[in-house]
Amino acid sequence: MRLEARRNELITCMLPSGIRYDLEKVQTSPDDPMIRLAGEIDEIDREIAQLKQEKIKATRQISDTIETLPDEDEKTVLMLHWVHREKMQDVAEKLYCSRRTVFRIYQRGINDLEEKLAHLAL
Repeated sequence: MRLEARRNELITCMLPSGIRYDLEKVQTSPDDPMIRLAGEIDEIDREIAQLKQEKIKATRQISDTIETLPDEDEKTVLMLHWVHREKMQDVAEKLYCSRRTVFRIYQRGINDLEEKLAHLAL
């Protein structure tokens, strides 16, 4: 999000309101700030694309690991919260239970994941 904000800021600098027409120079030169800005925007675009790919990969790994849990309630709560980024209150409403129950299921799921990951690390 920080990179996207920086990218938008640079694009704003390139908009016509940032161009000065009162200068005599008509053609661009190697030290033209617009060229530098375009280069920075391109670099940020590439970094954003790379970060999105890394996020997709991490989300798949998290999802695959959650799916290995034996308890369906734990899988559901963890998937909704971590993969689908839902708030605990929303998860509770979807499961027709209290938020406190969802937190207990969540904690059990986290503990089970920690055990599973500890076994994989050995």
